[in-house]
Amino acid sequence: MSNDDKDFRADSYSEFIFTNTEGNKIYEKNKSTFVTWYEENKIFSSMYEVQEYISSEIYPEILHNYNGYKTTDPKLAYSLLFELIKIKTHGYLTREVYADIDLIDEKLYYLVWISSE
Repeated sequence: MSNDDKDFRADSYSEFIFTNTEGNKIYEKNKSTFVTWYEENKIFSSMYEVQEYISSEIYPEILHNYNGYKTTDPKLAYSLLFELIKIKTHGYLTREVYADIDLIDEKLYYLVWISSE
């Protein structure tokens, strides 16, 4: 998971996510989504702080520069997921929204991403 593009920040990288309609991971390239992840290192103590941070900084980044968000703080993932589902419900977002939890090096990571198309 290298970061060869110099336009990306140090806390981002890209990869293919393989899913099918049931949400199971499969290895068929034609059903994959290319995800450019923003990896968050911050942890907040309250949902108010999280909502302010997500709505002012992360939400615009995910819609314009990245299509994936990876964090160890579940509050951040839940808040972003809520905002993305909300705009999808109102018809402003036509892409699919996904969420998952991944265990990496004995640490839980919360993932939220949107499809490329």
